[in-house]
Formats: sequence, C-alpha cells, structure tokens
Amino acid sequence: MIEPKSKKKISTILSGIILGLPLLSLYIYNYSSYEFSILGFELKKIELGQKFDEDTSIPIPTNTQKTAIINPEKVSNDSTVLKLERKDSTVTKPRKSDSVEFTLPELSNLPAKLDSSQQRIMLIGDSEAGGIFYALNDYCVENNHRLDVVFTWFSASIFNFGYSNRVDQLIEKYQPTFIIIVLGLNELYARDIDRRKKAAVRFHEKLGNIPYLWVGPANYTADKGINAVFSSTAQPGRFFLSKDLVLPRSSDQRHPNGKGYRIWMNQIANYMQSSSLFSFNFKHPIKTGYRFRGKIISANAAKDRGY
Repeated sequence: MIEPKSKKKISTILSGIILGLPLLSLYIYNYSSYEFSILGFELKKIELGQKFDEDTSIPIPTNTQKTAIINPEKVSNDSTVLKLERKDSTVTKPRKSDSVEFTLPELSNLPAKLDSSQQRIMLIGDSEAGGIFYALNDYCVENNHRLDVVFTWFSASIFNFGYSNRVDQLIEKYQPTFIIIVLGLNELYARDIDRRKKAAVRFHEKLGNIPYLWVGPANYTADKGINAVFSSTAQPGRFFLSKDLVLPRSSDQRHPNGKGYRIWMNQIANYMQSSSLFSFNFKHPIKTGYRFRGKIISANAAKDRGY
C-alpha cells in the first residue's frame, strides 16, 4: 500500500512532467532547424532578447479582433508587371541559394513622395494575404497609414471573390482609400482560363475607382496561366508579378515562411515607392513588430464559398 506522502510525491512529479513537457518541446523546437506550420501559418521562433529584423520571425499581434461577415449573397487592360529574380519553375523545395542574406536598398535611394496623406488600407486575399499582413502593417504604421481590415479567405479562388458580395460589403463598410489584393495561390494548376478571366473582370469591377495594387501569387511551382489572367485584368502598372521571386518557404513548401513574407513585402514596397501611380509614401520601416490595430476577418471557401 502506497503511503499518503508517497502518493503526494508521485502526484507532484506527474504534474511537473505534464507542465514541463510542452514547455520543453517548445524550447527544443525554438532552437531546432525544423519549421512547423498549421493551415499555412508557421509556428514562430523567437529568442529571448533578440531584436526583430529581416531575419527573424514576425511577431503575432495580441490585440487582433476577429469578426465575420454574415448573410452572404448566394474588360481587359494591358498591364505593366515587374519581373524580378528568375527561379526554376519546376523546383518546389527551397534551394541553398534561398538562404543567402537579403539586403535592402538604402532608404535614401527611394524617392520621396509629395503626398503625405494618411491612407486607410484594406488587404484582401487567400492564405498568403493572411501571412503577409504582419509585414504590411509595419509599413503602414511607419508611413502614417492605417491597415484597417484584413480579409483572409482560406482556400479561395477568383470565383469566390468575383461572384460573392463579400468584397462589396467590406468596401461599403470600411471605405478604404487603397486596396491591396493578394490572390492566386490556389489556382496555379487552373486551366479554365476563360472562366477565371470572367470572374476576374467581375472582381475588378467591384473595386470601382478605389486605387489598388493587385499582387500575384508567390508561386511554389509554375502556373498554367492564372498570372496572365490577373495581370491582363488589372490596370496598367497596378499588377505586381511575384512568381519569379525566390523566397524561403515554410514546411508545407507552398507558403513563404516569416522571412519570406517580409522579403516579399519589401519588394512590393520598393515597386510602390518607385512608381508614380502610388502617390503616397511607402518607405521601409525602421523597425518591425508594430502593434496591429485593425480587424481580421476570415472565411474558409471549403465550407463557405460565398455565392
């Protein structure tokens, strides 16, 4: 028969093991070379006392508000695109060259804009929009803009955005002065180009006269024409071609990791800052990890296609 003192000692040991194992697992993961992601979001690694820079993971805001859209209701232009570093479209795993240091241009080399007005920015798109918004928020705060709302529609395609009334509802409610679209990751293998072109035109009409930047997907493999669909639908100079960027990937090999999203956002910002189409300043932030004060709205097209 076990003495009461022995029972208490065993209970204390078991409690310590139960509490300690998760902490020990997180500690080992933080200093390991492995990466773990859930639904495309990478579990971040942060070392105590480490400063946030381009090589660190992006901190997750603690005050984000999640809401939902309820009661969903069941022209082609030539475009100037920006081509960047070429990568082999057949490669789906990051190459050794992906890990080389990425250096930004000096801030003084980016032209200053005369317009210093504050923009109310809306970010909409698929899961890659949900990953890049942390880096985008840093740019917004640094340049005196506000990232008001982020709408991430997981597993969505241009059909969801084109034929639902979600975008219309968001624009009417939040009245953005600028919209950033990040879309296409789930359509790299799509071959029904004509159908997607019609949906893209429908989506583009929803933007009305609001200035925007349409960001193509950060391809993990060659697409079958979706980038051409989007670039030909957007107004000239308002489509950013991302497919040739070499970005570090998360463990699922489809999405960029924390560093990859920040490199991607830096390239997008360089394009905006150097183009006269975007009149407001969007220079590189001097630090990262600014507090996010907007709203996150999410949906899953696998369960709710919106139309």
